[in-house]
Amino acid sequence: MTTYILYTTKHGTTKYVANDLAKQLTGKTILINLKEQNEIDLSEANMIILGASIYVGKVQKEMKQFIDAHLEQLLTKPIGLFLCAGHPDKNVVKREMQAAYSEKLRKHATSFLLPGYIYDFSKLHTLERLIVKKIVGIKESRHHLDTAAIKQFTSEINKERYIP
Repeated sequence: MTTYILYTTKHGTTKYVANDLAKQLTGKTILINLKEQNEIDLSEANMIILGASIYVGKVQKEMKQFIDAHLEQLLTKPIGLFLCAGHPDKNVVKREMQAAYSEKLRKHATSFLLPGYIYDFSKLHTLERLIVKKIVGIKESRHHLDTAAIKQFTSEINKERYIP
């Protein structure tokens, strides 16, 4: 069984989570950053996990473009979705998940993960730091990933992939 983890990242949080997922999944796992590679043969994937982050309310265009171009093929495979988002209001984060992934894809997905966020102020430019301080209320670097949720997500996928 082969799982593809396709992700986009701006400051590295989604890559960090994708790597963590890959370590916890059983079987063969292939990590693909859609900003570096967008021509992907999905035929060998038995399971696909899509991961992105929210930046100014939207996921990276590479994820949106990939989903739009491959939606019909994605709908033939088991799908897991995750979204790294750092808004303190969980309802806002849920709405961001809905905006990030189409209803058709969300209805097809079998597993969902909202792992949290990492705000590394050393990686943010001045305007980004100001936005985080004003909108999110975080004034310094903060690592807030839900390791229990990540473990549950991978556990669900590991069970799903190997049901006879």
